[in-house]
Amino acid sequence: MDSLEKKSETDPNALAQKVQALTEALAQAEEQRLLLAKVTNDVLWEWDLDTDLVTWNEHIRTHFGYPWEVVGTRLDAWADCIHPDDHERLVGSIYAALERGEERWEGSYRFRRADGAYVFVQDRGYIVRNAAGKAVRMLGSMRDVSQEQKSRLTITAVLEEYQFMADHMPQMVWRTLPNGDHDYFNQRWYEYTGLTYEQSMKEGWSLVLHPDDYERTLHVWHHSLRTGDLYQIEYRFKRADGTYRWFLGRALPLRDHAGRIVKWFGTCTDIEDQRRASEALQLSQQREREALAVAEAEKQKLHNLIAVAPVGMALLRGKELVFDMANDSFLQIFGRSRDILGQPGRDAFPEISGQGILQTLERVFVSGRAQTGREFKALIDTKGTGEPEESYYDFVFQPLRNAAGAVETVLITALNVSQQVRARKAIESSEQHLRSVFNSMSQIAWTASAGQDGITFFNERWYQYTGLSEAESLGMGWMSVLHPEDVSMIQVRRTSGRLDGTPYEMENRYRRHDGAYRWHLSRVVPNRNDEGKVEFWVGTATDIHEQKMLARALAENEARLKAMFEQTVTGILLLDFNMRILDANERFCQIAARPLDELRTCSWQDISHRSDLIRNMDLFRKLSQTGEAFIAEQRCIRPGGEEVWISNNVSILKKKDGVPRSFMCVCQDITAQKRLEQARQQLSQELASATEEVYESNRELSQTNAQLVRINADLDNFIYAASHDLKAPINNIEGLMRSLIHRLSPEILGTARVAQILSAIGLSIERFKRTVTDLTEVAKLQKNEEVNSQIDLASLIEEVRLDLAHALEDAPGTLEVDVAACEALYFSRKNLKSIVYNLLSNAIKYRSPERPVHILVKSWQEEKHAVLSVTDNGLGMDDTQEQKIFGMFKRLHSHVEGSGVGLYIVKKIMENAEGWIEVSSEVGVGTTFRVYFKQ
Repeated sequence: MDSLEKKSETDPNALAQKVQALTEALAQAEEQRLLLAKVTNDVLWEWDLDTDLVTWNEHIRTHFGYPWEVVGTRLDAWADCIHPDDHERLVGSIYAALERGEERWEGSYRFRRADGAYVFVQDRGYIVRNAAGKAVRMLGSMRDVSQEQKSRLTITAVLEEYQFMADHMPQMVWRTLPNGDHDYFNQRWYEYTGLTYEQSMKEGWSLVLHPDDYERTLHVWHHSLRTGDLYQIEYRFKRADGTYRWFLGRALPLRDHAGRIVKWFGTCTDIEDQRRASEALQLSQQREREALAVAEAEKQKLHNLIAVAPVGMALLRGKELVFDMANDSFLQIFGRSRDILGQPGRDAFPEISGQGILQTLERVFVSGRAQTGREFKALIDTKGTGEPEESYYDFVFQPLRNAAGAVETVLITALNVSQQVRARKAIESSEQHLRSVFNSMSQIAWTASAGQDGITFFNERWYQYTGLSEAESLGMGWMSVLHPEDVSMIQVRRTSGRLDGTPYEMENRYRRHDGAYRWHLSRVVPNRNDEGKVEFWVGTATDIHEQKMLARALAENEARLKAMFEQTVTGILLLDFNMRILDANERFCQIAARPLDELRTCSWQDISHRSDLIRNMDLFRKLSQTGEAFIAEQRCIRPGGEEVWISNNVSILKKKDGVPRSFMCVCQDITAQKRLEQARQQLSQELASATEEVYESNRELSQTNAQLVRINADLDNFIYAASHDLKAPINNIEGLMRSLIHRLSPEILGTARVAQILSAIGLSIERFKRTVTDLTEVAKLQKNEEVNSQIDLASLIEEVRLDLAHALEDAPGTLEVDVAACEALYFSRKNLKSIVYNLLSNAIKYRSPERPVHILVKSWQEEKHAVLSVTDNGLGMDDTQEQKIFGMFKRLHSHVEGSGVGLYIVKKIMENAEGWIEVSSEVGVGTTFRVYFKQ
């Protein structure tokens, strides 16, 4: 035997045959490897660690868009595509596996596609080592798991919803491991017991269990753990405040496909009130049923997740790939009904035979490795017509294992992307055609991307109209030719349109290349993809400048005509040729005492006096025949029978083409004239008799006026004589008093009684002198001989302030003057000074002893009067006193000197000057006088 082997080693023919057999085996193996690389849906790669070269199968292009010449053969090309946040972690894990002598490496990371978008990938590699244990090659596969990642996020969201629901239930919800150790309580448990998470886990819950219930509870609980039976018991738990309350505890096991218990889910329902009141028994039973329903619902968690998933999902069971479940999205995507449930995949989809889909599903079931595809083309009968149509799908075939690790079902996740694929291809192929159409339009046309603020394309008409270049127009440059008054309006409309994605239109002005602005009607509509998302916007701008100007002129003409129609003082009425009322202006409605809506239901005969109708109808017929206008007086009948005389000027109103349109009646209400004519004769008769009476009355009135003039003259003479005759005696008395004082000895003058009498006599003399002076002033007021002039208020008030300087020193405080609003008055200077003096001196005299004096003098203009006000913070007065202060010799306070004539004089001065004075006051607050000067 050894000799034969040695012979074969030395025999050239034998060696050649052996080399040929090895070469053929290697070629076959390479062919099988290449065939496997084409059949699998994963991206396969091989890394030679000695040369640092990497090779890929063709799926690096189909899955991620990279042509071979872009990816290259260097490891750096792959590393550059890893997301920066994942790079260090991923590369570190590879070299760690190489250094630790491991045979396998696995990693998840984000990989950048050729279009720049990152996708989640799952990457697995097998490490080949030489006899010395050194790693020389790595073989691996990489697949896009973005859809799986999205599904996991969906499941996470549902679980978060479950957590939220559990935490907000009124019951305490808990969960244990198969051995009975607690690993979850809802928020209600912590709120009730006051325990922390650490205190509650495992058997910590027994800390708040009533001691009398402890043994019984453990016995029932351990029985359920052994048998898997329903756990139900009533026990007491201690609340955070130390109070025990009864609860109904119920729990059910959650089992896997093999029937093994994987979790216990339980609730604790407060039944304190039920145990205390028998009438609440029904409520307790209802809560038990609710708790059971919660436990049962938990078993269907996965089933429900698939049912509500936003993508098509189905479960295929066993090697025959029998449809066990399919959600509505799956049935809709593939045009199937629920009849496919229970059918093998080959029977439910007979048209996919020979397309490799069933074989891929079988391979996933057998190998336990998931398969993914993007924009996979398949012929599917989605409409049930028996004629398969070309469709595109993104899919994931995911094996699902039981507790023993064996694949039981395959989860299909599919999304129909046919419309997106076709739309993208259609857009790419028709973009140039669209530009050609736009450039052939007489309107301005443009497009804008949904994700950009600016314009991406203008047709040739834009550049011809504006004279701008493409660089000056695209983006936001086009706004430079907007009319400044339209900028804000366009920004608002564009923003609102982009927010809600609805079409919009507006009228705005663009500047032409010669600098002239012209009106355009801009219309903008969104272009949406199959999912309803806006991909780009299309807009047009149509020149409407001439229409705009014509419409504006027509609107102005119509407005003027309407204003003339409505605002004319004469009534205007339009009648058709059947004498029906078509329209009327407001004045005619007033004449007829009817609203317009009512008039439009009437005819001319309905509102005319019957006695006038025959003559009027003849005139209307003649007008129709000859076209000659006429004027007639007639009576209009108002509701209730009241007659109104009108002068009616009637003509024919014609259209633009000269065709008669209607009768136009221009009506003037002459009722007053008619009645005036009727009353004129009666008045003439009455006037004759009244003239004699008036003559006699005028004669008597002249005699009375002459008598009053004589009385006033006598009164003035009396007051003057009285004041003159009284001054001499008073002066004599005053001189005698001085002489008496001079003659009395110092001892007599020093006595208290004599001093008191002399002081009283002196005060009486002064009061008498002031009274005589005031009477003289009153007499002068009656003559009203003062001359008016323009007076500077600020200067006059300063003069009065100086006159009252001693009084102001005795009454500490402030005098504030604000006359900027009315700096000058046309008035008698003497009278104005008397008014200001009286008002300021009163404010000082009648001050409050409880606070410093504050006087404010202001002036302002009110229509035809200048107003001067004096406000103080003095004693004030009530309403009854306000009516008395302007009477002669009226005084409200006796603690200060005064004659009670000052305000009377002020009032008389203002009445003589056709003005007036007002007062408002509050006791303990102060008083305000307002003087109104006619200007």
